[in-house]
Amino acid sequence: MASNETVPLIFPIVYTTALTIGSVSVTFFLLILIYGRKTFNEAPFYQIIYCLVVVDLLHLLQHWIQIFPQQIFGWGGFPFSEWLQDSVIVFNHSLNSLVFLSMNHTVKTVLKSMPCFRKAKRNRSGSQPLSLSMRF
Repeated sequence: MASNETVPLIFPIVYTTALTIGSVSVTFFLLILIYGRKTFNEAPFYQIIYCLVVVDLLHLLQHWIQIFPQQIFGWGGFPFSEWLQDSVIVFNHSLNSLVFLSMNHTVKTVLKSMPCFRKAKRNRSGSQPLSLSMRF
């Protein structure tokens, strides 16, 4: 009987701790990405990581603003929470599409820069060389 009663008491502590650790780590990682932009900008997937960290930070913000008060304190059911939920869903979808577009552009840029995926140069006669396969 005691184990069934401890779950509701432990849940707020675990949930608050997980949100706090996640928020601090994502904020710290975002600050590293912002201040180390000159160093990390040369990495091919910098934009993807940056967008994913921002999306993760916004998702944690959604937890702090909307889900946390409803789960812990029982707050909710007011019109602002419905508006916030709808706007966050639309915002998450737009950010996911932004991440997809930046990932698509970054992958194309990385593939073009790799020597094995470059187009083979034409001969002086204008014909393609016989070795059109990937060069390593």
